[in-house]
Amino acid sequence: PNTLFFNPKLPQKFFSTSLAVPSVIPDGFDKIKKEKTFRIFVLGESSVAGFPYLPNASFPRFLKRKLQMIYPDNKIEVINLGVSAVNTIFIRNIINDVISQKPDLIIFYAGHNEYYGAYGSASNDLSGVSPFFTRLSLLLKDYKSYQLLINIIDWWKSVFTSEEKKDSKTLMASMAGENLVEKDSEIFKKGINQFSDNYEYILSECKKNNITVLTASLTSNLQQPPLVSLTLKQHKSVKKFKEAELEFKTGNFGKAKSFYIEAKDYDAVIFRAPELINKIIFELTAKYNQPLVRIDSVFESNSANGITGFDLFVDHLHPNIIGYKLMADEFYKIIKEKKYIKAELNNYNNEDEIEKILEYEFPFTRLDTTYSQIQIDILLNSYPFKENLNIVSYFRNLKLKNIADTLAAKAALREISWEDAHSILAEYYWGKKDFVSFYKEANVLIEDKPFNKYTYVAAIEKLLSVNESGLAKNILLKLYKNIPDKYAAK
Repeated sequence: PNTLFFNPKLPQKFFSTSLAVPSVIPDGFDKIKKEKTFRIFVLGESSVAGFPYLPNASFPRFLKRKLQMIYPDNKIEVINLGVSAVNTIFIRNIINDVISQKPDLIIFYAGHNEYYGAYGSASNDLSGVSPFFTRLSLLLKDYKSYQLLINIIDWWKSVFTSEEKKDSKTLMASMAGENLVEKDSEIFKKGINQFSDNYEYILSECKKNNITVLTASLTSNLQQPPLVSLTLKQHKSVKKFKEAELEFKTGNFGKAKSFYIEAKDYDAVIFRAPELINKIIFELTAKYNQPLVRIDSVFESNSANGITGFDLFVDHLHPNIIGYKLMADEFYKIIKEKKYIKAELNNYNNEDEIEKILEYEFPFTRLDTTYSQIQIDILLNSYPFKENLNIVSYFRNLKLKNIADTLAAKAALREISWEDAHSILAEYYWGKKDFVSFYKEANVLIEDKPFNKYTYVAAIEKLLSVNESGLAKNILLKLYKNIPDKYAAK
């Protein structure tokens, strides 16, 4: 009752009933903001949510863990509001509710989904509708009679869509359909204007309330072939990409980069933001005197030859774990340099030591690695990368090397929940008397839902029963930080 969460039903307003509605991340925060709390809301799309990984590997969670170590006397709340397949229409819709929760800082990383995200200018859901009617539709969805009408329409459409066709598509493919967007077309311009109008509204509302917004410039994988190439082999973007590849092979990296950017911007399947989106970000952050975080520059400087590629991305735009950590580190650096948190730094450990602790405590195990790889495989073998994957055949041929892999596959198939998979694996390690591995599995669940006291207590009692007091103490300290009750204080 004292903890608030992102409403898991909210995304339903933005998707037709014929689509799988993306989930929200259960990052709780205090209903009544306590003294010495620093509260950050992170707004964005699937890259904020941490796709294709579990939330523990998202950059907001990396950031929270580091800030909590650096500022041990403060309560750090980093609430991840990232949702897959949404765009700035969604963020605009929730911004005033976010402001009402008294954030000390807002982080904004969005702009890739303006075309195919919910209500985007080229999405299958009401593409081409004016901004006024989009906002009116969202307002009316709060009324049950309107919801009933929409549900009837969606049901009628679903009658003419085979189950096989629906099940074989990822959410990404379903939102895009077969809608191509040529550069500088009317739909292209609508997407740009949509982002500009919504982003300016978000900044203006935050400025009225004296809230700092840390906006990150967008980055993506330039070495991803144009997504339109699956259907149009001779498209202009494909030709530009071939020119880029030729220049790259001959060592002309400057020219190669220019051609890669052109190939991305001409791609008629726009799942990567055009350069114009970053231009708008640069202009509006300056206009509203808000800080800009150059994530694009960070990724370029950490990429071979300054050209972003698969060393930091798993696909066209989602970073890998190294990439997500780079993002978190850059946000952390700005927060520390600007002294947004008015508190004493950790005097007991230097940052190198803290990095070692964070690496050891990283709540991500073999089970999560395998689970995430399955998500990546399914994505990269589906539209718009390839013709749709035969899921049954994929899982039949999946090589599972140990119990962690087996449980990951069961979780990916929704035969068991991700939480149950970790609980079963923890008990397996306990039976093997591998108490460190037991601790790591318990730690994954604790970090994912730090408000669930039972997980802490069960792990502490078990570890104390076998005299693993050091591991038990680590969990007890986390419990005291998050739920400082009598049990934690004893």
